[in-house]
Amino acid sequence: MLTFDRNTEAIQIHDQEMFSFLTDLYRETNRLSGLPNEKLDERLNGILGELIKINAEGEPFLNVKNKQHSFDLVELIAEYNDRNIDINQLIKNVFEKFNKVYLSKTDIQQIEEKLANFDGKKCLFKFTDSKHVANILDGEVRFCSASSYKKKGYNISIRDDELNIWYKLRNLRIVNGKGDSMPVINDQIEAHAFSDYWISCFSKNFAYKLFALFEYDSCVIISNAEEFIRIVKKQFNKDFSSSSIISNCVEYQDTTRRLKSKHPIELRKPSYYSFEEEYRFVAYPNNNDAVVTPVETIKIDPSTFEYCVLKANRKNV
Repeated sequence: MLTFDRNTEAIQIHDQEMFSFLTDLYRETNRLSGLPNEKLDERLNGILGELIKINAEGEPFLNVKNKQHSFDLVELIAEYNDRNIDINQLIKNVFEKFNKVYLSKTDIQQIEEKLANFDGKKCLFKFTDSKHVANILDGEVRFCSASSYKKKGYNISIRDDELNIWYKLRNLRIVNGKGDSMPVINDQIEAHAFSDYWISCFSKNFAYKLFALFEYDSCVIISNAEEFIRIVKKQFNKDFSSSSIISNCVEYQDTTRRLKSKHPIELRKPSYYSFEEEYRFVAYPNNNDAVVTPVETIKIDPSTFEYCVLKANRKNV
């Protein structure tokens, strides 16, 4: 069993024999050796995002069980060890986010009371900084270009190359029209978007840990999600008649395990972002040569959607 002790700031390995067995098994089926350190760090951040839970006191802890994300963590530990990289420091960096945006026992009690009012309703959750809440409640819906999400200024839970996905699968081969197969160079295939596009992101479920992982202190609940989605699309089509807009839940793929997908690249992300549980609007010019500006904003009638605002305390900012 693996646990993370905040006092010693280290992973405690309670079953050395099991860990050694899994480590040896990993080296026989190594899927991660070709990934650069940056991709390993993104993968670790995402796996921790899935495994971290918040207790009733507002404190984060690693909830490691006999499930896929726990096995993925063991794989990463083995890979970091092979590279002589201290994974404990990397985990500490993730947990330190909870010292910047934190939840008290009182916060959780108040939020739980508010969330109870939305049981059975289809909601969307917009995590954001408190300075943007008034604009959202005033009916502003902000779209950012996909290319802007690769900016170095974004934190690791948000930053992503939305225009490209790199699949790296062991023993990957291509079959041509004659049925002949051939290996793929470095076992890697790249998928690319045809052009830049706009994104507006929400979460389809609420999780306390998202305040810290996104480094935001507020969450706006849209409690009539289906009507909100319809209105946003209608307004976007009105304001940008030469563009198209779609929306759906994001599909998360482990790019070291699976290649096939029914979703376009605009609705696909690597599995290490799955903790976001993202629902997104995707918009793009009908003319591929048109310029996609970094930010576009539409304005809908604020009386047409129902909302509630959740707040976390902010510290060390």
